[in-house]
Amino acid sequence: MEKVVEINGVKLKVDSSKAKTVSEYKVGDSVKILMPSYDGYNVHHGTIIGFTDFKTLPTIEILYIKDNYTSADVNFLAFNEKTTDIEIVPCHEYELNFSAGELLSKIDRQISQKEEEVRNLKSRREAFLRYFVNKGI
Repeated sequence: MEKVVEINGVKLKVDSSKAKTVSEYKVGDSVKILMPSYDGYNVHHGTIIGFTDFKTLPTIEILYIKDNYTSADVNFLAFNEKTTDIEIVPCHEYELNFSAGELLSKIDRQISQKEEEVRNLKSRREAFLRYFVNKGI
């Protein structure tokens, strides 16, 4: 027997005889996520990576990208009926306005910047040890 369960505006069909969730969404589906920001709302692109069938709080797991001019942050969202001020809708391939190559380049740039920060901090630590700690100050 199927019943319809609503999770924060997203309707899912649940087959109670098999205890398996069947929905409009499946793992791998692209979604648009409307999220609040300091200046209103922003839309981010994501992919459904899983469904967690908690008895009291069924949850859709989404990996999404916060993309801007200089960086691309990969984030995770647990979307359920307790999620507030966030909406998800299907995203069609023609709506994706970025390329994987561009996003990977941004992420690689961020990695390089962080690695440089680590090298800088190690150098400062070494200078501190050499000029302060070893002199007994």
